[in-house]
Amino acid sequence: NYERYTVAGSAKVQAFDYQVPGDFSSLAFPIVAALITQSEITIENVDLTDVQGDKKIIASLKQMGAQIIIDEEKRILQVKKTPKLMGITIDVNDMIDACKQLKGYTFNSDTLVFKGGKTIDQKVVTYDFARQMEGAKEVKCSEFATAMIGNMV
Repeated sequence: NYERYTVAGSAKVQAFDYQVPGDFSSLAFPIVAALITQSEITIENVDLTDVQGDKKIIASLKQMGAQIIIDEEKRILQVKKTPKLMGITIDVNDMIDACKQLKGYTFNSDTLVFKGGKTIDQKVVTYDFARQMEGAKEVKCSEFATAMIGNMV
């Protein structure tokens, strides 16, 4: 269960290298910042073969018109200067962590609608969303997580 590791005192453990994949919801911050400021950035070591659902933010931004170039072989993602993006409807079920970064882009695009994410549909949200949603119930992050887990069942 990977919760506890025991190594006997005289044991020899073979060293190995392992690269921990980057977090796509964190990667979204510089991507969205570049789009907001109409800047260009290059981000290295982006593993698009990773199974994280939050990587769908890249496809959503491209659907909005973002100029994002990806070299999967070299693991490089480039954001090019992009004019105002168009609004779309986004299902956040697979990228709930990254949807806050997309929300930050709304002032530089047409209407951006979030759907799915039953908890968001119920307007049980953290401060970032609550201040922009009429009738929302603002909760702590831990309460939001609990509500999300409850809605997964």
